[in-house]
Amino acid sequence: MLRSATITNFTAASQNKNYRFKVRVFNREGFTDSPFLRLVNTGRPNNVKNQVTVLRRNCTSLHVKMPEVDDDDYIVSYELQIDDGKGGDFVSVGGFDYNTKESEYEIGNLTSGVSYRLRYRVCN
Repeated sequence: MLRSATITNFTAASQNKNYRFKVRVFNREGFTDSPFLRLVNTGRPNNVKNQVTVLRRNCTSLHVKMPEVDDDDYIVSYELQIDDGKGGDFVSVGGFDYNTKESEYEIGNLTSGVSYRLRYRVCN
């Protein structure tokens, strides 16, 4: 069952344009449509540094800060994600709530000696 889709082929000419999407869900009784979802293709924020900075660490936790983004006026929110330490799927540590610009997180319940992967997203 498809629960996500990637929309590709945006060009430089499509930047700063508004797009509207809706999701249609089908079952044996028929279908229903979501409200319209609005997307503005603004491109990648300028001058994003590519690393999450570890501010403090101990055996079972990390205190990290996400990179600074130069055009912060256009950023709506940040999100930090971590994997399970075994190369598995990423899960959200926090953020990605509309108008939440938290950029530092304390990550607990980690296992000593395990390598975790972190990644971040910004929503503009």
